[in-house]
Amino acid sequence: MAEQPAREFFAEVELLLNEALGEPRGSLALHGLLEGFAGLRVYVPSTTELWRRWRNRRIREGFHGDNHEPLALEWGLTVRQVRNILDEEG
Repeated sequence: MAEQPAREFFAEVELLLNEALGEPRGSLALHGLLEGFAGLRVYVPSTTELWRRWRNRRIREGFHGDNHEPLALEWGLTVRQVRNILDEEG
C-alpha cells in the first residue's frame, strides 16, 4: 500500500470508528490496533458478519421475555429469526 492511499485508508477507518464508538474512543481504538498488530497478518471479518454479530448481541440485550415481535419489527426480521437468534449462544 503506497503511503498516500494508506494515509487516506486509515483516515477513513478512523472516521468510521469515531462514528461507531464516539470520539476519541474510535481514534484510540485504531491506534491501539495499529500498535498491537503492526506487521502481523490479521483476519478481519466482513462488515456483514460484524453487523450480524452486533445486531444479534443488541437483540439479546433488548429481550425481556415476551418482546419477540417488537424486536422483530425494530430490526426488520421475522419473529422466527428473533427466536433463532435468542436460541444461539452469544
